[in-house]
Amino acid sequence: MTTHTPCEQNPTSEAVAAQTTIEHSSCWHSAIKTAFALWLLATVVCGLAYPLLMTGIGQLLFPWQSNGSLLFDSQHRLRGSALLGQQFSTAGYFHGRPSASDYKSGAASNLAQSNPALVAEIRQRYAYWHQQRPDQPVPSQLVYASASGLDPEIDLSTALYQAPLVAAARQVPVADVEALVQQLAQHAGREEPIVNVLQLNMALDTAKLLSVR
Repeated sequence: MTTHTPCEQNPTSEAVAAQTTIEHSSCWHSAIKTAFALWLLATVVCGLAYPLLMTGIGQLLFPWQSNGSLLFDSQHRLRGSALLGQQFSTAGYFHGRPSASDYKSGAASNLAQSNPALVAEIRQRYAYWHQQRPDQPVPSQLVYASASGLDPEIDLSTALYQAPLVAAARQVPVADVEALVQQLAQHAGREEPIVNVLQLNMALDTAKLLSVR
């Protein structure tokens, strides 16, 4: 016959339940600690270390591009960014593509092709340029706005179309203006070279021969 000492007792259901509760609580605490540690690690790596690393690499390898491709004149005054188009309406400067909104906020026109307002805008732009050079077809880039409204470049042919107008306003030979346009043309594997309008206009002001008279 098996005998039990006074200290040996069978565990009651209440004791088992209490032990299970303690174990579950310990598991929850462990899971919370693990989750918090992973969250903290991901925050440090993805929110701090990785951005700092990418910023450092960008500043080291591409400092001009990383800082917004900013353009300064000869007196170190900020003129704009090579990535954003600007509006030029003064005679003696090249014009970029028209903007559907304005050049301070990128937006495309939401007008349908059949909308009379859009048709009127296009006709107005075409009439302006046709009046400037009635002997030449008007480039489409001077008539139709781009999707972003902030395109900084125009095709080489569009820039050369405006060269006689710029030369006449500045009272300089057309060949000099065309030579400057060709000098700043960017090929970059494109079917037709492009010209950055802001850089071109800044070059006009920088060149002594092409200063506005």
